Amino acid sequence: MSLIEDALVNLIKADADLKGVISTRFYPVIMPQNTSFPAMTYLRISGVRQQSHGGASGLAFARFQFDAWAKRYDDARDASEKLRLIIEGYSGTVLGVVINGILMLNERDGYENDTELYRVSTDYLVQHNEAKPT
Repeated sequence: MSLIEDALVNLIKADADLKGVISTRFYPVIMPQNTSFPAMTYLRISGVRQQSHGGASGLAFARFQFDAWAKRYDDARDASEKLRLIIEGYSGTVLGVVINGILMLNERDGYENDTELYRVSTDYLVQHNEAKPT
């Protein structure tokens, strides 16, 4: 069974609209040096596994942060909006991972003085099923 990260990345990279904006510039945690923009990064910022009286239930909640980076604010905003249209409210099965639902929790804008990049940062809560420990 794939991990939730693998499923989300597969779902997001398959979208032609977002790919038209960021191409293949979609990176876990940090961007490589000399990256072209716009680009996106993602990371899991927390995770909780639901327990039942019998132990692990197989239901999990993962919180992910996605950052859209660009030289122009409008480009960062556009990439973030395209991401939202892909994943907000999504439910389905991707790479064998059952995603029960995705909810946007937070959205914020920023500017990084040292890199001169605009950033639109969003947090999403992903409810999904995962393998139970034996």
